[in-house]
Amino acid sequence: MSNLPLTHIATRAVHAYPAKGPIGVAGTAPSLDGWIVVLDGRERWVSAAQFEASYASTGAMSFDHAVHALFAGNRVARKAWPDGVIFVSDGAICLEASGGKYQSRNWRPDKADFFARDWMVVP
Repeated sequence: MSNLPLTHIATRAVHAYPAKGPIGVAGTAPSLDGWIVVLDGRERWVSAAQFEASYASTGAMSFDHAVHALFAGNRVARKAWPDGVIFVSDGAICLEASGGKYQSRNWRPDKADFFARDWMVVP
């Protein structure tokens, strides 16, 4: 086995809100734009650049993020869809539309769904 470092990708939902953070020594001005990230009950400040490189809003996810969210037990949808969510049930990806009146098992995304960046987690 090689001793070269391996790249790992972790997908977790976090809560975050914008906040100013210190530059240099505590108590000195000016302050830097950033975010407070809440993960596992702990808060930490990250710079805006680091936040934007590391996190995607649940209203602007790519298809691969949506799939990770699905298999973590969430329901997802696209902003472009007027009605409908997808979820996993008994190992199948299902589509629910019209307020639950219509369900389809084994939903398959089309090309537009694969390349969309408007996926979001929904209740």
